[in-house]
Order: sequence, then structure tokens, then C-alpha cells
Amino acid sequence: MTMNDVIEALARSEGCAKEEAAEKVRSFLGVNDLPELKGRPRIILAAGSIEDQELTSCVLWLRGFGVDISCVELTPYRVSDSRQVILVPRTIIPVREASDYCVSVESKKGRRDHQPKKLARARFWRAVAEEFNKLGTSFRASGRSCGVHMCLRLGCAHVHYEWIVRRRDSYLDVALHFEFDDRRESFRWLDLIKPHVQSITRDIGLSFQLMPWGRKWTEARFRLPYDGDFPRVELAPEAARIMKILIERTWELIRPRIERESSTPCRPLSRISLMLLAAMQRLERLRLRNPPDE
Repeated sequence: MTMNDVIEALARSEGCAKEEAAEKVRSFLGVNDLPELKGRPRIILAAGSIEDQELTSCVLWLRGFGVDISCVELTPYRVSDSRQVILVPRTIIPVREASDYCVSVESKKGRRDHQPKKLARARFWRAVAEEFNKLGTSFRASGRSCGVHMCLRLGCAHVHYEWIVRRRDSYLDVALHFEFDDRRESFRWLDLIKPHVQSITRDIGLSFQLMPWGRKWTEARFRLPYDGDFPRVELAPEAARIMKILIERTWELIRPRIERESSTPCRPLSRISLMLLAAMQRLERLRLRNPPDE
């Protein structure tokens, strides 16, 4: 199951549009970008009694290949002076004494399998940052990424430039995002870009789109196609070049409004400010995921 499958299932269940369902998932997770679901399934076999040796042998064999599968016996108990029945689970495989060891071994193997992809993605984002920082703009890319996107902060909470990998479509988007809580405000900022599409796309030869993103946000984006599961390092120079062009052709369109509404000129954030902002965002996401006890 992919994240898109989850969104479609939620949209059918709630009777709402896919964009609204996606926004509900983002709100529940406390994130701006939907994560990719892990491809490894988890299987739990539950029964009143698990005594079939062929079944348990099969489960142990599958666990040897890294499949997260377990067997649980369910014993019913009736509460005295009540019709209520309680099911008490008991894990048969893996046995309790060995479960920590099994989880440790399997998680290490999973990390080893995932490590090459993680390193390749980190190399790509570092390459994009290095190529972009060579171009001499007033912005700097940090090279740090959550895995599928990297932002250029402007010192304004709701507006930023961003590279974002759209794995489903096999595109690397080079984008300007407007992420306001008020949907109408996000569209008002996008209206600053609309009259200038022809000059923005001049001599580029790439797809350029102005469109909503989720329920409340909007974006202006160039689209760079790529082959494979994730962009390769060889695409980094072009990704940096297109971002430089996007900034050169849009920054002065939005800068006057940013400065007018913020009372002080909006300048790119320093490295320390970027670190503080990232730390604050992580703390806020942790707070949303782990609310304090009432």
C-alpha cells in the first residue's frame, strides 16, 4: 500500500476530495509533506490455539527472511457478574524471552538494507546544495533534507523556495511555495506570479505550473523529469540552475509585499537562524504527536 492508496481510501470513507483527505493525514501526522510508506508489511496470526507445527515452522521460516510476522494465542475470560468477555493475548512467536533479540537483529538488517538508499539521497541533496551555492545568489542551501525535499528559507514563515521529489510522477519539482493557513491568502500570493508566466518560462523548455497544493497552499513550479527510483547526482547541476532562474525571475515579484507586510526587509536566514527554526519545527511536531496528559 502506498500513501496515495491511503489517501484514496480515506477520501472514499469520509466522502471528501483527495486533497482534503491528504490534508487530514498531514494534520494528523503533524507534517507538511506526506512521507513514503515503508514497503515491509506486518502480519499477526491470531487464534484461540496455535499448535500446528507446520504453521509455526512456516512462520519461523518467513521470519528468517525478514518478514515481520508473529503468532498470538487469544484466551477468552468472562468477567464475574457480567456478560463482558475479555480476550487476553499471549505471543507464541517470537517467544517473549527472544523477542528483543529478534527485533534487534531484524531492525539492524532493515537498517542495513535501507542504508544505501539513504546515503544516495543524502549525496544527491549535498550535490544540489554545492552546485547551487556556487551560483552566487543571496540564498544558501544547507544540504540538509528530510529525504524528499530541501528548502531555501526566506525569513518568512509561509513563503519559501523548495526542491521536492515527486516519486509517484518521477519529477523533481523546483518550486516556490505559499503555505498560509488561509487558502485565499495562498492564492493571493500566487496571483503575484500569474501575469509574469511568459517571462518566467522564457528559454527554459520545462513544464511550469501554477496550482493549489493540498487544501490551503499553492505553488509555482518547474518540473525536471528523472529516471529510476530517485534523482541521481548528475541531475544536481540542472536542479541548481533552474532554482537560480526561478529565484531571479520571481523574488522581486514577491519581495515588496513581504517587506511591506513584515515592517522590516526580508532577508535570507543565517545558518544559525535556520538551525533554530528547524529545531522549533521539530519540537512542535513532537508536541503534536505526543500531547501532554490532561
